[in-house]
Amino acid sequence: MSWKERLGPLPLSRPVQIVNADRHVVDGEIAGPVVIRIDGFPPHAGEVLFIPVVGDESKFEPLIGYITLEQAGIVVDMVGRRLVSMPYFDAKAARAA
Repeated sequence: MSWKERLGPLPLSRPVQIVNADRHVVDGEIAGPVVIRIDGFPPHAGEVLFIPVVGDESKFEPLIGYITLEQAGIVVDMVGRRLVSMPYFDAKAARAA
């Protein structure tokens, strides 16, 4: 939630409930659009999920999820333990939907 103030007011927002890893349900908020910048890759538009944290918020960093990476055209190189650009987007998956 501390990042929400840094981003300023966002035009779209909706409340959601999230189940944490410890199976507790907490209230959150999805808001956007925001410009997402990942070092070494072109920026893109997306949404942000704000959730409360327990403990010192200054020790937390944003978590980049699968959908954000996919929309940015980025994949995780599990062997090299790094992010790499996708050579192309797969239109076959969009066609199946």
